Amino acid sequence: MLSATSLISFDGLEELKGSILRERQGGKGLIVVTAHCGSWESVAAVTAKVCETPFYALAKPSNSPEFTKILED
Repeated sequence: MLSATSLISFDGLEELKGSILRERQGGKGLIVVTAHCGSWESVAAVTAKVCETPFYALAKPSNSPEFTKILED
């Protein structure tokens, strides 16, 4: 079965995880703003999986129903 983590490699993911977890220690939410470069939809899905915390992203469905399914799972 394909997943976002098996299709894409990321640089700096551990640093991102550390920053997110550190900022969330106070029990508050966190807003992450990024530039639109690369597959930002995948970054949201992978970040949620790696940080093991709820992570919500605003995005329109992909033109590829298969890719949208991967992101939704």
